[in-house]
Amino acid sequence: MRQMVQEKQMSSGRRKPLLALIVWLFGASSAFAAAGDPTLVVRDVIWGFDGTVMRDRFSPLTFVVDNPTAEPFDGVIRLYRADFSGRRVGGFYDELIYLAPATQRYVQFYPLILGDMETWMLEWEGGQAKLPTPRYGPPARVLLTQDGALAERGGAVKRFPARSFPPFTTATDTLSSVVLDHAPDWEAPRREAFLDWLKQGGGLHLMQGADGRPPRFTGDLAVLNEPSDEFRIGSGTVKRHAVGRSGLTSDYVRRQLDPPPRPVEETPEEIARANQDLTYSYPLEQWRMTTGVFNQLKRMVKVEHNWGVIHLLSLSYVAVLFPGCFLIGREFRNVPATFGAIVGATLLFGAAFYLVGNRGYGESDGVFSVALAEHIDDDRYDATAWSSVFVTSGGQYTFLHRGDERIYSDATDNEPVGGVTTAGSTGRFIADVPPYSTRIMSHKAVVQSLGAAAPVVIADPAAQTVFRLPKGFPASNEMYAIIDRKVFNYRRDGEFLRPLGNGTPVREFLRITDSDFLTDVPFGEHDTILDKRLSQLVRPLMLYSLRLTTDDELKAFYLPEGQAKIFIYAPLSGSFQSLFLPGAVGAEATNVEPIPMPAQAGGVLYSFNVAI
Repeated sequence: MRQMVQEKQMSSGRRKPLLALIVWLFGASSAFAAAGDPTLVVRDVIWGFDGTVMRDRFSPLTFVVDNPTAEPFDGVIRLYRADFSGRRVGGFYDELIYLAPATQRYVQFYPLILGDMETWMLEWEGGQAKLPTPRYGPPARVLLTQDGALAERGGAVKRFPARSFPPFTTATDTLSSVVLDHAPDWEAPRREAFLDWLKQGGGLHLMQGADGRPPRFTGDLAVLNEPSDEFRIGSGTVKRHAVGRSGLTSDYVRRQLDPPPRPVEETPEEIARANQDLTYSYPLEQWRMTTGVFNQLKRMVKVEHNWGVIHLLSLSYVAVLFPGCFLIGREFRNVPATFGAIVGATLLFGAAFYLVGNRGYGESDGVFSVALAEHIDDDRYDATAWSSVFVTSGGQYTFLHRGDERIYSDATDNEPVGGVTTAGSTGRFIADVPPYSTRIMSHKAVVQSLGAAAPVVIADPAAQTVFRLPKGFPASNEMYAIIDRKVFNYRRDGEFLRPLGNGTPVREFLRITDSDFLTDVPFGEHDTILDKRLSQLVRPLMLYSLRLTTDDELKAFYLPEGQAKIFIYAPLSGSFQSLFLPGAVGAEATNVEPIPMPAQAGGVLYSFNVAI
């Protein structure tokens, strides 16, 4: 007996190595097969410019795509937002790419970041990849590096590859300042995007290069060769530093690159007013620009239904099911007849509800939009717009707007959207829209608004800051200027803007409250309250322009001496209207002339940085 047990143990011991060998061979063959499948590899993912993003803003997403196979890849790579379960929400961002065998390339998308802990996925024919979760942070400061310099670690300023600087100024919202010690080898679109970003108020720090000399620029960037230690380009500032990259220590950055802190100086009366009714205020940490604006815009759509007929149909449907179908079953005692009556009633009333509830009474297609137009130069603006489109005829729509460097988003994070966005001069939003429903979208573009050049500061006998508007500037009833820590209300006097009163602290003026922004439209007052509702979006737009995201930032905010920021709210002009392609489907429809959507209403908040 003992001998038999020993023989079994020896036999089992001999089988274990054999079993392990079989498992190893199977695993190796599976790995080899998987490696041989045609697919792509995604690596070196960078969110934003320094690895962080900002809520409610378009941010660049940069990554490298490898094709390790022996077959070329020629197709679309898609980016989409997913919920916690991995289900897609929103639509797709599409990019057509070609990769020869055993090659790689940079790919860049410009998604709109909406919520906390978002999950983002890439997919292509034959594979998909889950991207790292984006982290949130303030506007970025980065050191633009030449190819190959990313391997350098450490330093007080994060690196970003110069070759990946976006070719669209519309994608630079989350960039605060740039450190540069060489002349980037950029093509024209990137040079123009960089200069437009600088003109809007960006900060550029020029360091000494590896040879101990300041960089020399050519072409469009030659304006950076100004020999002064500090000078302005548009609203942006350029500052020269007598150190190289190795001198960018934490102490040097804090002393030379960071703006000097200023203590908050408020009177007791100002503090008391700022703190009153705080229980009805929204902390900026909880405020979501995109959600708040679209909630307001969607409330402006006046959809009428025949509720009397709908209520009558509801009661009739309930009566047919019970006691109607119950009596049929008891009278005929026939199960098929009873179920047939139930199914027939359901189909009949379903069709009736569809006909009555899925149509309006007198509505027509229309768009409500609000835009923030931040001045670049002359009458060119970097415009961010939010639009709510109502249609009576369902189908696939191709929406687009005037301007260049367009980027789009469906601005939805709670349900799938049958939509695709593309970027660039032919950028557009292609979406399925059911009949008598609303589709929201957000976009950015560089827009030319005729007549809307920057105001000019003039001297005033009363020692007040007065601005002169250029001829042809759009009419407006709301005009504000931020100087130091205060918001001043202005009135228009011919071609001049003159201040009213002594100003209100920024902290007090820019609070978001329930009472004046999130209330519902009273029944029957839609038309009379429309202009008021649009003007209630002015303060959120001002906050968005100032890039203030927390109550502490709002409390500490100030403009440096010698600077002012002007906001002028005007009705929506043709430059910012929504267009669509009639009868055109897809991004390939480039030869069809777009036409404006009918019945458009809304407003534009013009924003200017002015030296005083």
